Amino acid sequence: MNLVQSSGALASTVPPDATANDTGNTATQPAPGLPRPSDGSTPASGTDPATAAPTAPVNATSGCGSSSETGQFYQSISSGGKNRQYYVSIPAGYNPNVAAALYVGVHGRDYDGIRMRDYLSLERHAQANENFIYPDGLRRDWGGSSAIGWQNGPMGSIYGGMEDLAFFDDMLAKVRSDYCVDSNRIFVTGQSWGGDFSLVLACYRGNTFRASVGVAANDP
Repeated sequence: MNLVQSSGALASTVPPDATANDTGNTATQPAPGLPRPSDGSTPASGTDPATAAPTAPVNATSGCGSSSETGQFYQSISSGGKNRQYYVSIPAGYNPNVAAALYVGVHGRDYDGIRMRDYLSLERHAQANENFIYPDGLRRDWGGSSAIGWQNGPMGSIYGGMEDLAFFDDMLAKVRSDYCVDSNRIFVTGQSWGGDFSLVLACYRGNTFRASVGVAANDP
């Protein structure tokens, strides 16, 4: 409800579509013939709430209102001059006008995003307005051994590096531009090496992720 502060007693010039409450404030009432919204706010004069365009919450991303692909598929982006990819799972009932939670599942050694989706089974108990992505790591040389994995940030010794942190920044920027994401509800979890990197993300991207859970993880 929109309240207009009054100083002292109510003047006789209070508009006819406003009423005074017992605190000395005036509350603007809906224009005649327009129903009051369920949230108690006042519709603009001449605007029918039933046909008004939805308003995205302040924590919503630029993808809100745009039509994007749903279902399960791989998405490719360029990050750090390299082709990177992540597996996307968007339910058929996705609503581009409602900011949804986003869950990121991170795979372990010598694995990939599409198989991690089945392993983590995050979507088994998914609710409405929840989307999921599963990034792929890169094969690299780690001090003499070759494996698919993640660079665990600037303090990761032979497993260190910033390339995958930058990849996650680029990936999330792309997802936010494609889909209506609630920036206050972005979560990450991973298993084994992916669990390690989930904890790295909590350290270095704590302003992005609401929570991080490492499964069978080591100290990063």
